[in-house]
Amino acid sequence: MQKLIFWGFGVEMIFPLGVHAAEVNFNLPAFVQAGDPASFVSALYTYALSIAAALAVIMIVYGGVKYVASGGSAAAKSDAMDIIKNAIFGIVLLFGGYILLYTINPNLVNIRNPQLPTPPAAPSGNGPPSQGDCTITANPSSGPSPLSVSFSSDVDESWEFAWNFGDNSAVDKTATPTHVFQADGVYSVSLTAQLANPTGQGGDTVKSCTLQVSVGSQAGGQCQPPTSGPCSVSALQSSCFGSNAQTAAGVCMIESSGNPLAQSGTDKCDGGEPVSIGLFQINISANQIDGLNCPSAFDHPFSGSHPTCHVLNQSLYQQCVSAAQNAGDNIAKACQMSGNGNNFCQWGPATRTKCGLNYCK
Repeated sequence: MQKLIFWGFGVEMIFPLGVHAAEVNFNLPAFVQAGDPASFVSALYTYALSIAAALAVIMIVYGGVKYVASGGSAAAKSDAMDIIKNAIFGIVLLFGGYILLYTINPNLVNIRNPQLPTPPAAPSGNGPPSQGDCTITANPSSGPSPLSVSFSSDVDESWEFAWNFGDNSAVDKTATPTHVFQADGVYSVSLTAQLANPTGQGGDTVKSCTLQVSVGSQAGGQCQPPTSGPCSVSALQSSCFGSNAQTAAGVCMIESSGNPLAQSGTDKCDGGEPVSIGLFQINISANQIDGLNCPSAFDHPFSGSHPTCHVLNQSLYQQCVSAAQNAGDNIAKACQMSGNGNNFCQWGPATRTKCGLNYCK
């Protein structure tokens, strides 16, 4: 059977010669079937480019035919050459634009679907945020010893868990353990979670994160130095507090329970931003820290006589919070403010009373 076949614009038409039937196949362009915006636009552009190139070739052929058929007419030859030149210019323009963009930056012609940013995880409200590629929740995150703490995480319970509580106790492999801390101190609780590769060929997925739990005296409690952590006497003796480390350790526990990430729940600006931060609850609205001019981030310092303030520079405020949450920077600033532990008059009367520091030099 002989056939006459015609292709054009995505349509294939087959006309058998000498028979009564005709077969027509309609093949929709690829861009009509695209499943996402980027694929649609890319396929549409490719399809349009193909049509434009085909039309340009047709015009070149037409111009050639017209040139041959012009005979001795100079005007007809000139018109034919113009048609050919314009068609060639169109082809150069079409493909030249793509080549130019690709040469400048290949990403300019790499069409991708827009990606929405992932919203930050909401704070749990139970102590300072954990650090790592998962999130730990501790309830409570601080308190007097013995302290019973319930832990959970945002890792699916189908994973394998390994909890280390930082107090030389055995590793707990349950998803939501409860642990009792017997001694005072600041404990770094860590979680390692593992999801095995179902193929058994290795390459298991692992997540890890840490959270600090403070055990011992808290603000409103007794001025009792911890036995470990950044507020311990041994840790502060190696700092500028020296022989005043015992007193400084008590003040540190009253102020923050030894938690370097502590933020005041009462000393806040009108927008809710805490101003007393870290181990010794340094008031960043009134004090510079780590070379940062933190008071300039506020309209005025927060104080007992002026318990209102507004943050004017959020970026600087966040830098100052981070600096104050650095244990070394916080201790150095507390040393400077207290004259190496000889004068804690800049701290509140409640702290001074509990630590027997009802004097000012």
